[in-house]
Order: sequence, then structure tokens, then C-alpha cells
Amino acid sequence: MTLVAVPSPAADPRRRRPGYLERIAIEGDIAAYVVGRRTGVDTGSSTLTIADIARRIVLREAPAGSSVDAGFVFSSGITALDVAPDGSAAWIERRSRSPRSRSPESEVFAAARKGPIEVLDDGPGVEPKSLYLSDQTVNWVDDGITRSAPLPSAPS
Repeated sequence: MTLVAVPSPAADPRRRRPGYLERIAIEGDIAAYVVGRRTGVDTGSSTLTIADIARRIVLREAPAGSSVDAGFVFSSGITALDVAPDGSAAWIERRSRSPRSRSPESEVFAAARKGPIEVLDDGPGVEPKSLYLSDQTVNWVDDGITRSAPLPSAPS
């Protein structure tokens, strides 16, 4: 399965910029990965994709970050990512409003392969790379304390 497709030569010239792999997590046949793209001279955006690579199907896509004015005005991106064998995933996204921002904030997200994306925690105390999955539990550190929550289950 191709994770980062090469843009078609027939595509709009503004959309021909190739993507690049920013982050990847694999568990069995399931891959969660972030593809970044430059969308302008000083701007970019990223997409989180969760795919069943054995069956070659995308299970879910979600926005995963962006930057404006090369990150001087705003930047956000996934700093930690993990995926479960059932296609559910969890990640931490870190945001900064400007280089002068003293306390960038992070959000902890989790999602089943279908259904809503849940925010589990947010704030400046969330350690950006502290996320990991254990069984069906999301674990991360906030203000020096390990927190946990169950991974969401897919709606019936």
C-alpha cells in the first residue's frame, strides 16, 4: 500500500506538492501515519491517516496540524502517536501561537476506527511525547502525573 501518493501531473499546479511522512505507528496490519504537505510558501498542513495495510483501505483521516508563516504566527503538529490492532488510535497534538508563546499547549486525542474523535486532556502540562497504549488504554503524562483513559470503541 502506498502511504504517500505522488501527485498527478494533471493536478492543479498549486496542489502538485508531494507530501512527506512525518510520523508512523504500526500494530499488526494497522498503520497510523501523518503526512505533511507544504500548502504555500510559508504554510503547511498535515493529515493523520489510519489504514488497514493488508486490506489496502483507509479507515479514517483527520487534520493533524498546520503552520502559518513558517510557524512564526501559528504551528501545530502531532508529537506522539500510537495505534491499536483494531484500528483505534491516540495522539498528542502540540500548538504554539507564536515563537514568544511561553507555554505551548498540547491536547491528547483518541478515536476508534469510526465515530467521533475524543479530547482526553489538554493544557501546557501535557508532556508532548509521553503517550503510549497498553491493551485498550491510552496513557500520557500531565504535570508529572501519569494519566490514563480507555480507548474509544467503534459505534455499532
